[in-house]
Amino acid sequence: MTRLKLLLNEFGVDYIKDTIRQSISYNETLKKLNCGASKCFYELKDIIKQYQIDISHFLGRGRVSKNRCRFIDQLEDIGPVIVNEILQKVDCPSQAIYLIGKSSLGGEDCQILKNFANKYNLNTSHWLDLPILLSKRFKGGYKEIYGSMWGQYQRHAETRNLLFNISIEQAWQQFLEQDRKCALSGILLTFQTQCRKRDGTASLDRINSTRGYEVDNIQWIHKELQKVKMNMSDERLITWCKIIAAYN
Repeated sequence: MTRLKLLLNEFGVDYIKDTIRQSISYNETLKKLNCGASKCFYELKDIIKQYQIDISHFLGRGRVSKNRCRFIDQLEDIGPVIVNEILQKVDCPSQAIYLIGKSSLGGEDCQILKNFANKYNLNTSHWLDLPILLSKRFKGGYKEIYGSMWGQYQRHAETRNLLFNISIEQAWQQFLEQDRKCALSGILLTFQTQCRKRDGTASLDRINSTRGYEVDNIQWIHKELQKVKMNMSDERLITWCKIIAAYN
């Protein structure tokens, strides 16, 4: 008789249920029960099915790989207090995983961290809804602005010999001050949701096109208006828009 069945006979199904509720995967459950994963994995699945135990909080793949198990152990070793301090400094799970010290980001790691946060009631309400990849924050990006997008503005300024005297943080602050809306039309703006995906509408504009990128000379406008505005001032563009609207 396996250890899992001995535990079931000796302590009852409630003991198994409590252990499952405190775990985020089959492997973690078996580890807490001190059972061999290879021998007891399918027995545990049968028990869950037989007694209709809720495992909706488990990871989607159920049985986690050894590398993922090591990450679970790493989180438990660090403890919820320190992990919570890290979570409050970042905007998404991938950034937290980077700060925790994991050398690589696996497909299940973000979900493991989210489940760990839920398990200990850690606050993640400030995390962004969009999936922010490491390439945003740690490869030159910030918040919802991709590093690749910011690099395009820098190269554009360099090519045209324009002053580029702003930081990505200042540009993001300007975006927030505009309430995420186009400075000319009031339309809500968005940034690309994936690297190399052109689904964003926000475009960084120089208010006075004779000057470079400076804090007092930038605004965010819709990318379609950027195509029309080109080197025109805001006042000249608005004048032409009124003329066109009146004629039509």
